[in-house]
Amino acid sequence: QAAPCLVGDYAATERLIEQTATQIVYEDGSPLTPTNYPNFATGWGEINALAAVQAAATRCVSTLQGVVSDQSTGQPLQGALVHLYSQAKLDRYLTSGPAGAYSAPVQAGTYTVSVSRAGYAAQTVSNIVVGTSQTVSQNFALAALEPVQISGTARDASGHGYPLAARIEISAPGFSATVYTDAFTGAYQTTLYRGQLYHFAVTPILPGYQILEQDINIGDGGVIDFELLIN
Repeated sequence: QAAPCLVGDYAATERLIEQTATQIVYEDGSPLTPTNYPNFATGWGEINALAAVQAAATRCVSTLQGVVSDQSTGQPLQGALVHLYSQAKLDRYLTSGPAGAYSAPVQAGTYTVSVSRAGYAAQTVSNIVVGTSQTVSQNFALAALEPVQISGTARDASGHGYPLAARIEISAPGFSATVYTDAFTGAYQTTLYRGQLYHFAVTPILPGYQILEQDINIGDGGVIDFELLIN
């Protein structure tokens, strides 16, 4: 299981188990030396399962790598979230570095990679085949989304409709921002990106109100109001 490429390769598996065994020297009447193994009494020694698995795990490792860039400018994009899926299950996720590069050690197999970043349309590539001990490159050029302005208010939801001072934390993959509503009017305004899914967490400044959290897909901009419940 640690080395799928060794399945059915009995000779290689046997050599790996022999090479990682705990060596046992044998006193056969001759002067004892550190090299009197393998021998007919103790063979290659005692099987060390942990050492064998650790060694096997390095046999079949391949690399899936690439660069994430802006489709229009060609500039590398740092902080893009890269999801790796194998057999339709999430294998792992990582982020692109300063040069837009990502790299992940993987087992041989077929992968789907999805890349997302705030301000850009997500992109997915399927059926990326990675062979044994192979390095495969898959680059991504993301299209920039159009910035749009949103505004709204935070208000009491108990029926009074009082404006509330609140902290609004907005997040998306590779993006985070905080805006505050006006203490007298409850109004706020900010710029986000069309077609991007954001997580909003609205925390009232005054005690006695519940925190409101919700995911909102930004369309053409416009008004997004928040009504906060009393505890």
